[in-house]
Amino acid sequence: MYQVITDFRGGLDARKFKLALPPGTLTELVNGHITSGGEIEKRKAFAATTLPAGTFGACPVPAGIMVFGSSSAAAIGAMPTGFFYTQLIHPDGATAMSAAVSSVLNGDYP
Repeated sequence: MYQVITDFRGGLDARKFKLALPPGTLTELVNGHITSGGEIEKRKAFAATTLPAGTFGACPVPAGIMVFGSSSAAAIGAMPTGFFYTQLIHPDGATAMSAAVSSVLNGDYP
């Protein structure tokens, strides 16, 4: 259920009981936000994406999202659109990656 508010001069007020507020006062906004100009916009949806097994973490880069793993790119397979894979190799050369604790963007990446 939704209601169209034609006059929004009352703004957003969650301090008082709904029925005690003057007409045109917004008390609840679900899946939306108020712009700096005072307009209400719908929140953009989240899209679910399944990544291949053996990938860990996610770091935003200018061209998309980078994920990490210790397998070769060929072993991981195809990545969804907008995702990039970076292989990280343990110093002993044999230990497989099990998690990504943190990541920082430093320099130019795809």
